[in-house]
Amino acid sequence: MIYIPKGSCPKALIDYKKKPGANYDFDGDTTNAKEQWRNCLLEEQGYLCAYTMMQIKYGFTKENTRTVRLEHLERQNNTKRDLKHSNVVAVCHGNDGKEPKHQYADVRKKCSDLDRRLHPTNKDCEKYIKYQPDGKIYSEECVLDRQLSDWLDSRNILRHSVLNLNYQELLDARVGAYKAVKNKIIKSENKLSEIKKLIKSFQVKDSDGKLKPYCGYILYHLRKELHQQKKLKNE
Repeated sequence: MIYIPKGSCPKALIDYKKKPGANYDFDGDTTNAKEQWRNCLLEEQGYLCAYTMMQIKYGFTKENTRTVRLEHLERQNNTKRDLKHSNVVAVCHGNDGKEPKHQYADVRKKCSDLDRRLHPTNKDCEKYIKYQPDGKIYSEECVLDRQLSDWLDSRNILRHSVLNLNYQELLDARVGAYKAVKNKIIKSENKLSEIKKLIKSFQVKDSDGKLKPYCGYILYHLRKELHQQKKLKNE
């Protein structure tokens, strides 16, 4: 999960909200405001899911599930707040249609409340998140950790988290993405320089406006690598 700076609300959405009875179902909309909003969110986020950081683009999966969902950080309440740009982010399919234990992100969250400290639009959200080498995301604050990842209680019963971000396919994807980056460092003659270059490349969008998938996880470990290399250089 990375911080998402919110940009301007798209004009089509602004115009639609002025209409009497405007709602999240976009009744009576003839301007494709919702599609323009979806595209605006994707561009804003560098085409990454706000929760998993997997790359997303508008379309459908093989199971005919939307690849992009619009997620309300504060739950919907059937008012114009549901159309508030600052309260909405784009997220992945989350394994929609599968059993709850296989769901993650917005699909797992449903109407649950997510601690505001973990909202991707909170500029300090990354301060509460850490990653293990095996791909696991966690927080040192128990209440936040149990929103990020499923856990076993004192009776060894599996309890469902809000986001389930340590679902196995997500762990594998993070580790796989970093393995390719790690190989570049290993092969480099100047590891310190290579790490700095990689950090810069993962912080910015490319020429197509895209961020690299799982960049938050990768940057976390690249910064640890940078610290280690600096330490070795000074010994």
